[in-house]
Amino acid sequence: MTSSIWNENPTFYIWTRQLIFGLLTFLYPLIFYLVLCRTPKQFGNLKWFLSFHIFAITCQWLCSFLLIDFYTFVPSKITRIDGLLIDFIDAKVLYTSMYILSALSTSSCLLLFCNSVFNIFNMLRNNKSWLRTFSEWLAWTFVLMFPFMSLLGFTIRDQPNVKALTKQISSYYPDCIDNPNVIVPILPDAEGQKKSLVFFLMYLFTMATASILSAQLISHLLSKRMTNQSDKTKKMHQKFNRRSLFQVLIDISFTSFPYIISNFATLFQWRVPELTYFVDFMSKSGSTACIFVIFMYYDPYRKWLQEIVARKSTQTSVRHVTIAVMDRGGNEP
Repeated sequence: MTSSIWNENPTFYIWTRQLIFGLLTFLYPLIFYLVLCRTPKQFGNLKWFLSFHIFAITCQWLCSFLLIDFYTFVPSKITRIDGLLIDFIDAKVLYTSMYILSALSTSSCLLLFCNSVFNIFNMLRNNKSWLRTFSEWLAWTFVLMFPFMSLLGFTIRDQPNVKALTKQISSYYPDCIDNPNVIVPILPDAEGQKKSLVFFLMYLFTMATASILSAQLISHLLSKRMTNQSDKTKKMHQKFNRRSLFQVLIDISFTSFPYIISNFATLFQWRVPELTYFVDFMSKSGSTACIFVIFMYYDPYRKWLQEIVARKSTQTSVRHVTIAVMDRGGNEP
């Protein structure tokens, strides 16, 4: 008798997901090219923050999509690793690596927000004191390291013992639990599981709140600067504020919300195994969503893309008109 509540081999879903991600692969070298070769000089050090961000999300996407390809059975934290590296590297190492890459990707995103805040501070106050410089460096360090707090107390215990205990205690678990590519990251006992899940939920909510507050801080700082500006300038900055908030909401939707749902489902034992598909697809789509945000948020990249699309459209229209004219001429006596 099985104790599994999942379809453990959803072939149609897996192939559909891999097809979608495969079709979007071209976005990663494209955005690298744009940031490295098409970034205006007035962007200054923003170019290198964007480069680091794109490097981090590319690594995360490549591992989550191809090299590691983790699949978590929600509502639980039991995770199967199906990527290309599983035949060469221990599953524990791959699972830990995915956590580190996720934290690195989140750090790169927060650094972008932090850079925007300090750029606006510098516009409002040109003179930098040593105290302000020191405070900025503290803020940079905190923002860079904060996402790695999710690794505090992170250990993967002896898997044979944890898996045996899981089968004794848990009312449901996947049939593939004994496979060497399956990781049970937290103890199945109610108290230990509750502490781990609550800690991670607090971390996720803190990340989401910090991101929203950073967007609101940017809006507040710009509104102070706009008191004596023209209506056109005010409208431009209002548009900037809306984009900042949109960027934050997109980031939260893909980097925090799926894991919040996963942890709530596990904590309160929501026996809805279909949540596995939602959490899996959304969490792995976060990197690609960040690329779309860059196209929408930064005008030079968006305008370049619009120009390319318009040029291709014009060339296609001219080709069709030429063919039509030639056909008409050929039909005339």
